[in-house]
Amino acid sequence: MHRKRSISSGIWENEVVQALSDPAFKIWLGVWSVSDRNGVFPWRPMKWAMRFAPRNINEAEQLFQELLHGGLVEKFEAQGEAYGFSVKWSRHQDPHIDEPPVYPMPCSANFAPCPPRHWTKRNAKWMAEVYGLAPNTPGLKGTSAATPGGTGAHSGVDPAGPSGPSRPSRPSREKTSSLGLGRPGLEANIEDAILLLPCSGDGPKEYPVTQAMLEAWGDAYPGIDPLSEAKRLRVWLEDSPHKIRHARRMGSLISTWLANAQAGPEKRAAGPVHEGASHHRSKADLDYLESLDTETTKEGDQ
Repeated sequence: MHRKRSISSGIWENEVVQALSDPAFKIWLGVWSVSDRNGVFPWRPMKWAMRFAPRNINEAEQLFQELLHGGLVEKFEAQGEAYGFSVKWSRHQDPHIDEPPVYPMPCSANFAPCPPRHWTKRNAKWMAEVYGLAPNTPGLKGTSAATPGGTGAHSGVDPAGPSGPSRPSRPSREKTSSLGLGRPGLEANIEDAILLLPCSGDGPKEYPVTQAMLEAWGDAYPGIDPLSEAKRLRVWLEDSPHKIRHARRMGSLISTWLANAQAGPEKRAAGPVHEGASHHRSKADLDYLESLDTETTKEGDQ
């Protein structure tokens, strides 16, 4: 498996790292690529020396002892196998959100697990089984309290660590509408809905329309009956299943439908159209129609 890992410029100024021999330094960087998301890797000195420092394969054990004495890695046993892990890994690495843990986790004061800070469908199972986390875990979607005991946050830079802290997560942006046409309808309780609009896609199959939404539509479009227009829209969608949209796009469809209804029966008869579409005749067409009217008028006078 190809894994992306980060490296901090601070390692070039760290005395422990600079004291390593070149082969040991190569192996230390190399084992990051074979470590799982928690920084754990199989303890196989000969194999890793052959891959990352092949010219010093006869010194494999000494090179790993060098890393142990420097406090950069620790060794442990689990399920009858020997493993190692990079110290302070979770402070500085931010693995892919859906990269699962592979190896057992040690019981060490210098080890901290590194679960994702966001919940997805792919990581849901092992987030619960391995880390004991649930979707409602406090701080799971933020940059702190993501791991048991609060060890999953990026708390400062350690020059001896694999990398610097990751960028802070962006604040979530909730899509709302001043007319109540967007997320409020999507998140409304089905039981509070006056009527339901059919939806497509892998999301909700019904879009609830509430009394609060009807009142907002009436204020925005005073020339129409919001409830009647909502019923007309439902009939139009049922008769045109290929035009049914995803629940998250229903707000845009409703806005266009109400605007067409406000504009007049001609707009509504055509159904919702793209806002950028043009319904104006070109100048050449207008000149041609005007010439036809003029000829008709002349024939009538004769």
